[in-house]
Amino acid sequence: MRFRFKIAAGAAAAAFACMSHASETFLVHSQARSCSDIAQLDIATGGGNDGFFAGWIDQDFQDAITWASACKGHGQPFADDSRIQRIQHVREVFASQRRREEIRARDAAEQAAAAARRASEAEQRAAAASAAEEKRVREANSRATRQTCMDGQAYSFYFAEQEVVSFREELAELKSEQARERLVSREAGVRNLSNEYALGSKIVEVKEQLQDRFERYRAGGGKAKSIAAVKATAPDPCPPAP
Repeated sequence: MRFRFKIAAGAAAAAFACMSHASETFLVHSQARSCSDIAQLDIATGGGNDGFFAGWIDQDFQDAITWASACKGHGQPFADDSRIQRIQHVREVFASQRRREEIRARDAAEQAAAAARRASEAEQRAAAASAAEEKRVREANSRATRQTCMDGQAYSFYFAEQEVVSFREELAELKSEQARERLVSREAGVRNLSNEYALGSKIVEVKEQLQDRFERYRAGGGKAKSIAAVKATAPDPCPPAP
């Protein structure tokens, strides 16, 4: 009789506990839940509502276990014993999914970083190649400019040499003519002053022209007597080679 009384007393205490929790509110996943809502949890853990746990974190599952423990005797009759186990199972499934998502996110971040590094390296190689090509073109243009200048200088000296040769030939002819004129004058005993003056003036003019050519190409007031010597001592007016 006492044994039956104890069972009855225990059942009454459990019923009282259930009744005391029936009006209690539990905060689960930022939403207020009561024991009257526990059937929703039973349906969700039974696979009947996949979206129920969307966005849940580990603390939400811990709060759901507290909610389920306090609401025994509510919801589906078969759920009391297995409810917490099913919550734990869903919790583990979600944790596994989060781990996989974290791994995928980490792998994606690493792949993106590797792709960014490759792109940066490609840009650096392209910039280096572009700079090298610009340098090559610049040096080629500089060499071409110098060569053009040197060709011009070479022609200028060549032209000067031809002028000097022409003036010297003319001077030699004038001096020969002057010598012949003096010989004729001595033989005739009469000097042709007009011819002598004209030849002398022409000789002076040719000498001045010849001297002018040397002065034009002579470097620093030197005393070179040939264009070749002037060329050897003249400063290089062309831009330096790269």
